[in-house]
Amino acid sequence: MTTAAATLSERLGLARLASWRPLSPHDDELLLVPKDLRAADPTFASEIAAGQMGLGGAVATFDDRSPFEIAAPSAAWAAELHGFGWLRHLKAARTPQATAAARKLFDDWTTCDRDIRRRTPGAFAPEVAARRVSAWLANADLLLDGANPTRFGQVHRALATAIRVLDGNRATARGWGLIVCDIALVTASLALADHERHLERRESALLDALARQILDDGGHHSRNPDVVVELLIDLLPLRQCYLARGRTPPATLIDATGRMLGFLRAMQLGSGALARFHGSQGGTRDALATVLALDAGVHDPRHTLAQSRFVRLEQGRTVVIMDCGGAAPDVDHRSAFCSPLAFEMSSGRRRILGNGGAPSGVVSRIAAEAAAAIEAHATLGLGAGIRPGPALVSAPAIEADNDQISVAASHGAFVAAFGLVHNRCLALRDGGRSIEGRDRLDSPAGVLRTARDVPFAIRFHLDKAVTATVDLDGGRALITLDDAETWELTVTGARAGLEPGIDYTHAGDLRAAEQIVLRGTCPGQTQVIWTLTRRH
Repeated sequence: MTTAAATLSERLGLARLASWRPLSPHDDELLLVPKDLRAADPTFASEIAAGQMGLGGAVATFDDRSPFEIAAPSAAWAAELHGFGWLRHLKAARTPQATAAARKLFDDWTTCDRDIRRRTPGAFAPEVAARRVSAWLANADLLLDGANPTRFGQVHRALATAIRVLDGNRATARGWGLIVCDIALVTASLALADHERHLERRESALLDALARQILDDGGHHSRNPDVVVELLIDLLPLRQCYLARGRTPPATLIDATGRMLGFLRAMQLGSGALARFHGSQGGTRDALATVLALDAGVHDPRHTLAQSRFVRLEQGRTVVIMDCGGAAPDVDHRSAFCSPLAFEMSSGRRRILGNGGAPSGVVSRIAAEAAAAIEAHATLGLGAGIRPGPALVSAPAIEADNDQISVAASHGAFVAAFGLVHNRCLALRDGGRSIEGRDRLDSPAGVLRTARDVPFAIRFHLDKAVTATVDLDGGRALITLDDAETWELTVTGARAGLEPGIDYTHAGDLRAAEQIVLRGTCPGQTQVIWTLTRRH
């Protein structure tokens, strides 16, 4: 681990990751307490003392009742409540009151689980059940320190029941939720002596799920970079659980986590955040910093993510990441994020251009659909309010020499509606001081003249720390960063304008943003050339 990573590791409490905390001698069936790498907020204890819980982007008041008895304000709130991840906040408070609240809420849940099953069936969805098992294990010391044998028996029986039910239902989990279930089950096999006999079977299931869902370049088949962060937050402590039990982690697990860490490095902009594609919010900063602090690997900055279908271009202080793929194979394109050939760009430690990101928490269906639309991404849209078909993107062609590095790709998502293919080439040159873009609309065969001129828009979504002005003739725009760094955008073949946009990444709070939009009409074959040049 590098010195900087070790410092960050210590600050985040990661230096203690390899240790495990045995409980008192009478707790002989619980062999270790896994580490929870997620950030904790001790002030959450004050919320509970005030009869409130803020979860999943919503706040609910329960006053003198149990939070498990009230109507949930949203499905996301309910999932977080029944997932028990909030126990880490109470442990971090380190007060008798917080400990008492944690134990009371645990007892509330275990004594009324039949009523919960009737009122909130989602509480027993396998992914939520897996989070609950993992949280109970990671906070077992909070629930048990100083407890008598009777109390230990109660907690252990509740855990055993939850694990048994999860073991029976894990196969019904969807997508990366299956990996979350398998991580919880393998962790339980290592943490609880009477579950060790299940380790080989559960480990085999986890390794199979990783082999099917984690791509060779370390990305997840959902193409959402945030999923990789979330999985590593659970996989890295699992690796330490093996070591704590004197076991060598499976080679497949070590290899998968190494590839995933490399993927995250390649998807990082200079700002430190992840590029926002396919449901990503750019990575939770604390979680991303936590997992990357453990990565001592050296990664090629020109990394081409061939399986995940992203391309990273880097020169000097400038980083460009482009989406050269479509939706994940098992995602209906009507609900998938629509970002064919979109890109994000940073200069130094500042994001300049990006995508709108994904909302979290409580948002309307309309907002969720808008965040997934092509208009929320830094790419070309054709027609007015028309969602293109599935994007079958060509394999990217990458060229590099001493002067520049470029990527070119095309997609046919507009063929069904307009008979046109979108070709995009981005070239980074002059040591990262200049980016040239060429957006061309062509017929897939022969010359095409559309029945009418079709409007198009090429969007550049601006980061919140960026301001922009556009000349009256629409041929030039100036982009200024908060440190006075300035980039000039020039364009031929379209007219630039400054328009309102939306940043969707804030939980339950969609924030106004700005975007530069290049607009024009397409009579058939059309080309727009634009250049971004750093002036200061």
